[in-house]
Amino acid sequence: MPRTVGIDLGASFSLISYVDKATGEAKCISGPYGERLCPSIISLEADGSISVGAPAGRRSFSQQEAGIHSLKHLMGRGVDHVPDALKRALHVDSESREVVRVRLGDCVLTPPQISAFILRELGMWAEVFLGGPVSEAVIAVPACFDDAQRQATKEAGTLAGLELLRLVNEPVAAALAYGLHEQRRRHVAVYDLGGRRFEITILKLNPAAGGEVYEVISTNGNAQVGGDQLDDALLGVAREEIRIRHGLDVENDPQTLQRLRRALVQAKHELSFADRARLEVPLPNRSLYGRDIYRTEFEGLVQPILEGTTGPMRMALADANLNAEDIDDLVLVGGSAQMPLVRRMVAQFFGQRPHTEINPDEVVALGAAVQADILETDLTVANSRV
Repeated sequence: MPRTVGIDLGASFSLISYVDKATGEAKCISGPYGERLCPSIISLEADGSISVGAPAGRRSFSQQEAGIHSLKHLMGRGVDHVPDALKRALHVDSESREVVRVRLGDCVLTPPQISAFILRELGMWAEVFLGGPVSEAVIAVPACFDDAQRQATKEAGTLAGLELLRLVNEPVAAALAYGLHEQRRRHVAVYDLGGRRFEITILKLNPAAGGEVYEVISTNGNAQVGGDQLDDALLGVAREEIRIRHGLDVENDPQTLQRLRRALVQAKHELSFADRARLEVPLPNRSLYGRDIYRTEFEGLVQPILEGTTGPMRMALADANLNAEDIDDLVLVGGSAQMPLVRRMVAQFFGQRPHTEINPDEVVALGAAVQADILETDLTVANSRV
């Protein structure tokens, strides 16, 4: 019997999940390399085939022009929405007009086509793990997506061979993962610090047929704040230190720059759980750039960036005609939301501790699986009455 799954089609990473019928628990599915996070990237291999996820990431590390990320926020967008610098970096086809088209070798692909490769890869993960076909899915999308962006996401699902049961707003999925609808928590704030942008959404529990559902009553964000910007701040410090200590500008060496960025991202992740991270990166002149990065140093560097989330939070509350004390629950989403500084800042703003029991990287995918299970159960009950 085909299984129904939930999918978080992310800008940096994507995940697929299901609800275990025996336990009722939502779980994310691991891929062939043991990782639940699938990098949202495709690349062109030397033989002309297209690889997806971790293999594509390794390929693009050695040959940057061979890789394309999922372009999540270019779904349903025309070329006018793409900054000139990004057009050059993505090799946007010169004939693109109403729909962005990106060149990858001899191929010209749209964002839905690129996303379909990622969705197919995730589908294969699920079929191997579940031992049977996966044909129906719920895909999570940002609350800020308009009709064109949602339609482009549906197109990606169709191209991947999936029957789309529903698109669920990412903040709604996060609330579902925590079961807040069952606890009748009336107002929920979802703070989403993703890889490429920040979004804050206010949800309200409203009556609906067969129960109650969360609806988005306001959303706001900042496209200049995300995990990438935090990485860039670290990278700026490291590049300057390498220039002073070793007389090298790694900007002129793409592979060394990529290696440095990866090491810094790893250090950033470690600093969410430790007070210090060790950084060691081989340089082209056979020297070694090494240093300890302390959490206090990192937090001082990125706090000005994270303060860019405060204004959108205020505006989202104002648009919802609510005060911070009116929020019943607070949910964090996104890998960077694991940072202790983020949790402190958000707790101080709202006057309460945020939910942190579920991995912020996985909470949206898990909520999408909960939504898929609800829909699958409702359909089963309806069919049994026929």
